Amino acid sequence: MAQRPRVEVSCVIDFMCPWSYIGVKSLALAKKQFEGSLDIANTEYIPYEFDEPGKYPPEGTDYVDYLKSCGARS
Repeated sequence: MAQRPRVEVSCVIDFMCPWSYIGVKSLALAKKQFEGSLDIANTEYIPYEFDEPGKYPPEGTDYVDYLKSCGARS
């Protein structure tokens, strides 16, 4: 039996980013799709937060106010 190619995956994710969520879900689907043809040995998730820790109060921050603080227009 031929040896399957070995793949190691590292994902840098921002847990507040919707694109990171989509990427993690897409990776899970790809792992299922290729599980018979690839040896996906290790998946490492590296957390990253765009804003510095402690910026947000425990009760959260209004999303529109947050966007305005980044320079976005409402």
